Amino acid sequence: MENQRAALTSVVIVVAAAGFGFLAQHGGLRTSSLGVTLPMFVLGAFGAVACAKYGERWAVHSGLADSLRREVGLRHPGLNLSDLIADNRHEHWAEFPRISRVKIWVLWVGIHLGISSGGLVLSLWALVSNR
Repeated sequence: MENQRAALTSVVIVVAAAGFGFLAQHGGLRTSSLGVTLPMFVLGAFGAVACAKYGERWAVHSGLADSLRREVGLRHPGLNLSDLIADNRHEHWAEFPRISRVKIWVLWVGIHLGISSGGLVLSLWALVSNR
């Protein structure tokens, strides 16, 4: 899933960069710019929703993996899986106290919302400045 999310984000960023470049080359926003800015808004919104969905699917698979680890730990107590997992999480949180609180899918969604917001702002600007 992470590869799909990264590929989707790469495509959205490339298309958005091309759109921003196209607008910059034309020097100013016109009503005809809506052919670039509105799809940019829609593409960014789609990317945000898709990344949120990827985050939800990751949560499902992560929960399943947690359940499986717990079950293996119960069936094979000599492995001390719960202690290993707890120690690893504690070490990780100690090493990365701030960033470990941030959910990665929130960052991905934020990138897409930024692109979508840019498309929306430019669309509104094109409409307002050409009245």
